Parts: sequence; C-alpha cells; structure tokens
Amino acid sequence: MNPSDFEPHTGTLLHGAPHQWGPGAIHLFDQEKGRTLCGKSREDCPGRLAPGLLEDATCKVCIRSLQTSIKREQQAAEWERQRREAQAQREEESRQWWEAYERYLITPTWLEKRRLVMQRAGGLCEGCRKARAIEVHHLRYPSGVLPGSAEWIRAEKLFDLVALCADCHKDLHSNP
Repeated sequence: MNPSDFEPHTGTLLHGAPHQWGPGAIHLFDQEKGRTLCGKSREDCPGRLAPGLLEDATCKVCIRSLQTSIKREQQAAEWERQRREAQAQREEESRQWWEAYERYLITPTWLEKRRLVMQRAGGLCEGCRKARAIEVHHLRYPSGVLPGSAEWIRAEKLFDLVALCADCHKDLHSNP
C-alpha cells in the first residue's frame, strides 16, 4: 500500500531539513502529540511544518504508521458492523422464537400437556405445596428448535414442566 492508495487527505507535514545523507524526508506530523508518526520530535527532526497532502509524505515509517492506523480503523469499523449485524440477527431470532412460543401456548398439544402437569400436581403448587397451582413452568426448553415444531413437541417432556402458584413462578423468573 502506498500513500497514493489512500483518498487524498490533508494534514500537517514536516519537511525535514536537508542533511549530510541527502534531502530531508517529508514526515507526517501529529499536531496533538507534537511528533511525527515515526516518533520524531521537532528537535530530532529539524525542518518546517506545512499543510499538505498525506500522499506527499516520503518517510517510509510515517507512511507505514498511517497505513497501520487506517487498517486498524477499518478493522474496528468492520468488527462493529459485524457485531451490529450479529446483534440484529440474535434479536430477530429471539423475536421469532417468542412469537412461535406464544402461538404454541394456545395449541391443543400444549393445553393437554398443561392439563396433565396440573393433574399430576393435584392442584397444588410444586414449589411450595401450599398454594393453588395456576401456571405451568418449563424447567428447560427443548434446545435448537422452534416452539411448537414437531421436534419441540417430541423433546418437551412432562418431567421438564412443573405446576406453580403465581408467587413461586415469579420467584423462579426473578432469580438467575
């Protein structure tokens, strides 16, 4: 990658003074840090500061530093884009899962399983055995399948369901 590979950007250049080894290099100068991108201070590299195009720099270390900085910013932007895409995908999958779950809870299959769990509990909460059971709680959901699918129904066992009173059900959902 060459400085000319970048979009034209302006910045501050340090035109190094000529010296015994030849003409001075043109460095990229960071005004905030008071140093060139290759790490030289004004004392280390006498010369004049002037605005100019970054592509006019001739110091290979400054150029490489700029390239690395640009690549790092591009990679950070790409990682952020991927993170946002993954988050949006997770949110959409969660939305679809909950939609399917809500639809499943009104099916005859679920209503029959719920009836059997309530019958097994004898009308009492399986959490406290004192209050009347009014809700059925999943101890675990079948994994990797959408609620209501044939795979879900086959994997959803009655021993993974418990009859609970409202207080015990609330307690289960409030404790991690």
